[in-house]
Amino acid sequence: MNAMAFIVARVMLAALFVLAGINKLADIGGTAQYIESSSVLPGILAAPTGVFELISGVLLLIGKWPRIVAPIMCAFTVLTIVFFHTDFSQQIEITLALKNL
Repeated sequence: MNAMAFIVARVMLAALFVLAGINKLADIGGTAQYIESSSVLPGILAAPTGVFELISGVLLLIGKWPRIVAPIMCAFTVLTIVFFHTDFSQQIEITLALKNL
C-alpha cells in the first residue's frame, strides 16, 4: 500500500510540472508577457522555465536523479511564490501560493 501511494504521489507531482511546462512552451509569448508583467524577471526566461518544468517533471516521473531533481524543483516552487504570488490581500494569490507549495 505504501509503495502504491508513493508511486501515485510521484506521478501526480510530475504531472503538475510536465503540464505546466507544456503550457508554457505552447505559448511562449504569453508566458513571457506574464513573467514581465508579474515580476522583475525578464520575459526571455519563458522558454527556459517551460523546458525546466517539462524536463524536471519527466525526470521525477521516471525516477531519474530524484534526490537532485526534487530539491531543485522545491527551490523553483518557492521562487515562483516569491516572484509571482506576493499580494496576499488577494484570495487568488493565496490560493496559487498554497497550490504551489
